[in-house]
Amino acid sequence: MTFESKISPLTAASILKVCMATEQENIGSAISPTLMTETSNGEQKISLGEFVHKHEPTTYPEKVLAIATYLKEFKNRESFSPEDIRPLFRTIGDVPPANFGRDFRLALGNSWIAPDDRDPNAFYVTSLGLKALSSNFSGESIKKQAVRKRKKNGAPTEKKEG
Repeated sequence: MTFESKISPLTAASILKVCMATEQENIGSAISPTLMTETSNGEQKISLGEFVHKHEPTTYPEKVLAIATYLKEFKNRESFSPEDIRPLFRTIGDVPPANFGRDFRLALGNSWIAPDDRDPNAFYVTSLGLKALSSNFSGESIKKQAVRKRKKNGAPTEKKEG
């Protein structure tokens, strides 16, 4: 097989993996999740969806961090607001969280993002956030706050005898 074009070695390797896949293999898994395309000036491009899914976030706070990091790394945005993040959930094929404020605060509470001193409505991705994202949210040093469950109204309470 021959093919001539100016593409990056990473792209060429991904194309070859797809071409060489057998019917029994899952062709979708043969494509590298880090596949980037090159623009005419040689820059590497990756979509927001590719970037987020590459890091395998499972919770909304993790997705908030992944989206914020994409804005930092690929859109050269040093800071962002919650209003910048929320509409981008649809871009990654996800429904925005019903309680976005809570999920944003959890990302803040995990120290993955922090308020920007220069602008009270702006936030930035912290080094701990970058570490959590690069480890795909696994590892002992990654702090994760759990969402507390509310008590149901009318639930019986225990009384101490004494």
